[in-house]
Amino acid sequence: QRSAAPLSHWLPVADREGWLLAAPDGSKGADGRPGWNDCRADAANNPRTDDVGFVAALIEEMVAHRGADPARVYVMGMSNGGIMGFRLASELPGRLAAFATVSASMPSATACPAPAQGVPALIISGTADPLVPYGGGEVHFLTRQSRGAVLAVEATAERWRALNGLPAEPARREALPHRDPADRTRATRSVWGAD
Repeated sequence: QRSAAPLSHWLPVADREGWLLAAPDGSKGADGRPGWNDCRADAANNPRTDDVGFVAALIEEMVAHRGADPARVYVMGMSNGGIMGFRLASELPGRLAAFATVSASMPSATACPAPAQGVPALIISGTADPLVPYGGGEVHFLTRQSRGAVLAVEATAERWRALNGLPAEPARREALPHRDPADRTRATRSVWGAD
């Protein structure tokens, strides 16, 4: 039995908040699995489709025919979708108000130009992520076969901090409280910029 996609939790949030939500699927790559052409030059199984053009057209459709506010377009992705989020922020910076990634980092061997303009970012990653290594390196999904390599999450965050013209040190760094005292995990929130 298949469970609901983890990002399906956005659907009731969108209904409650009155958001327009588009949740596109990636194309099938060489291995037959869906994914995004996220710029990893060393990920042979990623599709070779024009995913930036596809998302740009989707944004235009949402603005022209669905009433989306062009000044409030946000992109969010997880894993391969998160790496694609970095690509979209790099190649469509004027169309995005901000972007968020979960369990993702930028490619270490990229087939795309480096980002040249800042876009506000929310980057969420775990130091024990078994798929996308926090310290950078080879990405693996369900197999030992490499799916390309990524930069360390902190190096990626540093790149976007610099592009956004923010100071080197975070304005706030705080440990988040536990909901369950028996939980051994911990979370740290770092915020650059006063707003």
